[in-house]
Amino acid sequence: MSAADVVRMGDVVRVQNVEYRVDSVRNGQVVLAGPHRAVREMSAAELAAANGFTVVDRRPVAPLRDLEVFDGLPEGQRDEAMFWERHVKDVMEGRAWDGEGPNYDPVLTSMRQREEAKVGELAEAGRVVSRSRLVRLRQRYQARGILGLADGRSVRESSAGSRVDPRVREVLARVLSDASLESTGTMDRLHHDLTVAVREELGADAVVPSVATLRRMVLQMREGRHVLGSARTRRTLAQQPQREFGRVAPVMPGELVQIDSTPLDVAVVFDQDVVGRVELTAMVDVATRTIMAVAVRPSTKAADLGALLAHAVTPEPMRPGWPEALRLSASVLPYRELVDVDERLASAAARPIIRPQTIVMDHGKQYTSRAFEHACRHFGINVQPAHPDTPTDKPHVERTLQSVSTLFVQYLPGYLGRSVERRGRKAEQQAVLSLPELQDVLEQWVVAAWQNRPHEGLRDPLNDGVVLSPNEMYAAMLDFAGYVPLPVSGEAFIEMLPSMRRKIGAEGIRLDHRVYDSPELNEFRHTSDRRHARGLWEVRYDPYDLTRVFVRVPDGDGQSRFVTAMWRHLNGQPAPFGGDVWRAAQQVVLERGDRADDAAAIDAVAHEIVSGQRETSAPTKAARAKARRARVKNEAALSDARRETTQRATAGTTTPVTVTEADPPPVTPTDVSVRSGVEAAPSNVVPLRVYDAKKESESWW
Repeated sequence: MSAADVVRMGDVVRVQNVEYRVDSVRNGQVVLAGPHRAVREMSAAELAAANGFTVVDRRPVAPLRDLEVFDGLPEGQRDEAMFWERHVKDVMEGRAWDGEGPNYDPVLTSMRQREEAKVGELAEAGRVVSRSRLVRLRQRYQARGILGLADGRSVRESSAGSRVDPRVREVLARVLSDASLESTGTMDRLHHDLTVAVREELGADAVVPSVATLRRMVLQMREGRHVLGSARTRRTLAQQPQREFGRVAPVMPGELVQIDSTPLDVAVVFDQDVVGRVELTAMVDVATRTIMAVAVRPSTKAADLGALLAHAVTPEPMRPGWPEALRLSASVLPYRELVDVDERLASAAARPIIRPQTIVMDHGKQYTSRAFEHACRHFGINVQPAHPDTPTDKPHVERTLQSVSTLFVQYLPGYLGRSVERRGRKAEQQAVLSLPELQDVLEQWVVAAWQNRPHEGLRDPLNDGVVLSPNEMYAAMLDFAGYVPLPVSGEAFIEMLPSMRRKIGAEGIRLDHRVYDSPELNEFRHTSDRRHARGLWEVRYDPYDLTRVFVRVPDGDGQSRFVTAMWRHLNGQPAPFGGDVWRAAQQVVLERGDRADDAAAIDAVAHEIVSGQRETSAPTKAARAKARRARVKNEAALSDARRETTQRATAGTTTPVTVTEADPPPVTPTDVSVRSGVEAAPSNVVPLRVYDAKKESESWW
């Protein structure tokens, strides 16, 4: 048995009812210092076998963490501590005496004698130290090791506000929690808010810490993260759940899909040199990290989400100018197997077609709309709303939207940065891309870069060193997930539009002070829809084109069809426009004192805005700018959204939308063939109707 297995230096032991302190342990011999300067020496075996031997107080051992703290100290403090360690060990453990100099032999000297000898040795070397300070250094070394010899101010654990009333600390935690959703202020404002809260809850006698103490307390509290910094970061940290994050691991494409929208940090050039920002909406498959569909719009509406679903489940066509390397046949995707199932993939780009099973979304009004709900129901998709203010419920799409900014948007001309302090000088003036051009470049980047870029979240579970790209992960999962072609018809696209219930009266259907009518509605006027409790008819409308609505009517044998009802004022003003222009026109009518429900007046002002006349007749510069922005955003959204949705709706069309001969021809984009890369066939020219006064008079009532 070694001496170290029995006692260590500094331990207090009891032998034959007498307490001794272990003075030194050397060569198996233990020197015990007793009362009245009595010294007793025995071997470790004899001490362990002595009558009544017990360890009364064992010297604490410095934890390993203290060594890490010591390594973090400044170099000068570490050198000073190691200097005192050498001298303290001479006093504690001693060393053999060669007959010269101070005697530190533990067999021949006591602890006190060695301490006095060390004081003299240090004095000769120019380091004057008292014996009492040397004793304190020895005791600190015995308690905490070498860290006990360092400067106590450097190793003292910070405990700001330790004297503050615990009730005040609880009030401070609530004040910091409430401040997470407010604008960033100063420490003085926080001190004022804390003082008011403490006076209200604890009374006027409660002591509020000073501003300096409050600052130190805030830095140590979890609720105080970024309280004086970025409001966006503070809100994000406050929304994180205080628990272990859960994890959902889908095993097949489409099992879990997340969708979200965010403002895009790039300036876009609309018509008439109007520059503005747009919104990006993306749909991401969690299993493969595939960006299933993206859409860039001036403002995201429910109809855009329906078109996004149609985009995700239909092939991505090759565009003019795209390199051949982007074709599905040139990618890692199983081209031959897919083409055998769906012939549309023969000329498609290398983007996987994934049918969602469950979509996680937030509580934005466009996501909670009835139109998006009907679109998901049409495709058999389960909708799972995220918890309010919990971005961790859909982290994959949140991170993907950030990646689009860092990997793609920041390289575009007109990049604005993610905040004002990161924006360059006159960044808006560098914008050159239009809305259709930005949409086209973004879709090309998704196919070329994102789908072929290795993703850290797609690792082989049996080999962590293998990182897969979204296309590679989709190809690996396709064997057990399968592929089902899903054609989207024109009527299916109408099913994705927003809807409301209206009655069919003598004048037709009234929708937001606009009247829509069609001869096909004659047999349904003043009748009720038996499928609805109130007897109202289902009407679907496109927020980008208010010139027509679609009414669901029975078609026999329990089936239904859609009837296209045109806006009555369209005969005089055939220019289509969206809801933004209509609301701007309503505001102009209200400002000049007219009735808000005067459809004719609103219609006239709306077409003035579309044609540009309202810009010069508006009374103020702000009104002119507002009307101009409404007009150009309407034109951009209409041209791009209608072109995109028409292309998707015509892909695999099975049920065309019926337009009667008496109605004006629908407004169709002229560059669908250019977007799809297919040569356009000669179109039939439909002449305008000849005005017949007698026939027109018969239709007045």
